[in-house]
Amino acid sequence: MNAILKYHLRQLLNYWYHLRFRIRVELIILFLIFFTFFTDKLTRYFTQLLAQPDTSPIGLTTLLLHFLLVIIFITTPFIYFNLFPKQKGLSTLSLFPLKKSETLTLQLVYFFKYHVLIFLISLPILTALVLSAGLQYILYIVFFSFSSLILSTILVLFLARKYHLRIQVLFRYYLFLILYILFFAVMYWFTNLYFYTMILVILAALTIAIKVWEKHSEDWDQILNRYRAVAQKSSQALSKLTYFNFPRLIPKSFSPLLIKEFLSHIRNKNYIRLKIFSLAVYLSLLILIGTFYFEYYTSAISILTILLIWEHYSHQFNEKYVLKESRFYIRVLPITYIQYSLSKFLSEFLYIIIVLILILILTLLHGIELIRIVNVLGIVTLFSVFVLYLITMIRVLFYDNPRMAGYAYHFLIIFSMVMIFNFYLVGPIITIFVILYIQFISYRQFTK
Repeated sequence: MNAILKYHLRQLLNYWYHLRFRIRVELIILFLIFFTFFTDKLTRYFTQLLAQPDTSPIGLTTLLLHFLLVIIFITTPFIYFNLFPKQKGLSTLSLFPLKKSETLTLQLVYFFKYHVLIFLISLPILTALVLSAGLQYILYIVFFSFSSLILSTILVLFLARKYHLRIQVLFRYYLFLILYILFFAVMYWFTNLYFYTMILVILAALTIAIKVWEKHSEDWDQILNRYRAVAQKSSQALSKLTYFNFPRLIPKSFSPLLIKEFLSHIRNKNYIRLKIFSLAVYLSLLILIGTFYFEYYTSAISILTILLIWEHYSHQFNEKYVLKESRFYIRVLPITYIQYSLSKFLSEFLYIIIVLILILILTLLHGIELIRIVNVLGIVTLFSVFVLYLITMIRVLFYDNPRMAGYAYHFLIIFSMVMIFNFYLVGPIITIFVILYIQFISYRQFTK
């Protein structure tokens, strides 16, 4: 067990030390800004809540705990089915005669690796809770979070061994999660026994999980082999569309790269499925907003669209949808930085145009004033251009590391929103300087 922990700790430290000094400093500064801002805001908010007579420290702590647990429980199956099979370290270590404790430690280390961003985001919440309620409540959250992580790990392993189809596993897993959340909500809002019932549920679940682990811990590598990643196949519906019969609607200097980007997107079934699903959910939410919140229709549309664009374009840093670029590929292309970046920008802007058309049609059908429609379209377009511009620079800067690019994307979006909405004069100026600095280092990265 000690060897496994030391190996992964050294791997993490080596990864950190191999980053450039400038990148390490930038990450630390961004994290400190994020941490101090949200810690200050949440400390004030928690203090106000605890000052009310109907809010107790244990009640607030339990609610925050379940907020973190829901995130952990939701992401666990995706880590097990999509990320675990790709780990070469797991394939190698599965050949060793590991003990049951070592097997559990190994899986928990990999789960923590992919939950590290969630833990970093939760640090301001935990720090604000310490400052407003006390240190003992953090120990309570840490204990139950760790216990729940063990429980979710073993539960996915048990279900994956029992049911061959992934959809069966996910259905039963999320059914258990929904039933528990509903049970907790009833006990929390209508009784004062939620704390004791939660302890009993966790202890009972851990007791069952220990027995399940005793029986099925040796099969963990066989289950992973069943869900090994399969190479993605091209979409058959658009396979006849090639570079040679692609419509020439843009200048020749941009057309080869733009066509390449567009074809790589539409030939990826996961990418097309994501676009269709996102538009379907977005359209459904717009209809619901128009039905129940017509008084605040334009404001709700603006907020919903901004959140959609922010979340939707995070797929640009997921290898399931967009593959990383090769250094050799970039170096041999006889193109300029503008051609390369503009092709990536324009290939995704078509989705923005579709979103803008949906907003225009629905707002006109609801009889919204023209000036308010123009304001909504202007806000959405401005934010979309900013996001795509940021994505383009980050993808050039981290062309061979999509995961690091995704972290930088989310941190920069949060940083920009915090600065702009809280410091009306200084915030936009600082944000512009940060974006220009990223533009400069992105250009240098490309020219090298």
